[in-house]
Amino acid sequence: MVLRRVFFVFVLLAPFTAQTTPPLLAQTASGTSSQVTADELDARLFSVLFRRVNLYEKAAKAASSPDKPEARLNTVMPRTLNLTPGEADSLRRISLQWEQDRTPIHDQVRQVILKHHEAVTNNGSIPPIDTTLPGSLRALQGQIDAVTLHYRDLLRNEMPENDFQKLEVNLQTLFAGNAGTFTK
Repeated sequence: MVLRRVFFVFVLLAPFTAQTTPPLLAQTASGTSSQVTADELDARLFSVLFRRVNLYEKAAKAASSPDKPEARLNTVMPRTLNLTPGEADSLRRISLQWEQDRTPIHDQVRQVILKHHEAVTNNGSIPPIDTTLPGSLRALQGQIDAVTLHYRDLLRNEMPENDFQKLEVNLQTLFAGNAGTFTK
């Protein structure tokens, strides 16, 4: 009886589950990967890495005392990724430079989204509203990705290639969760 109920629930929910699979993680029936290229994946992974390194660095600097655990937050990512002290310093420096170059582009993204939001909310009409985001966002995301890939390459140049490859594998494991479904 219990098995029949579980099967019934599965049959009811299966179509909805299949439709809600995020396109980034979706696989085709043949088991091949989604449309995400290696550079797109790297841009996402390194963007997350650089943001986290900067956030941990800011939190560590804001700690009220060096004895507080927060003061050591800037060591979380280097330890997690098994980086040497020199590699960790390079990562911190490059992450800060990345944020400085990414911020003006990100500010433009915010402006485009705000203008679009105002246009949609100020329409005042009941008929369906075109909620398609402007194409300029795709171009801005491309610029952010290009900046991220540039700083990924700078980091690669400061590490032995073997260590960088290990870093990429660790990032995929840490951030992508399903990174094994992507082709590299």
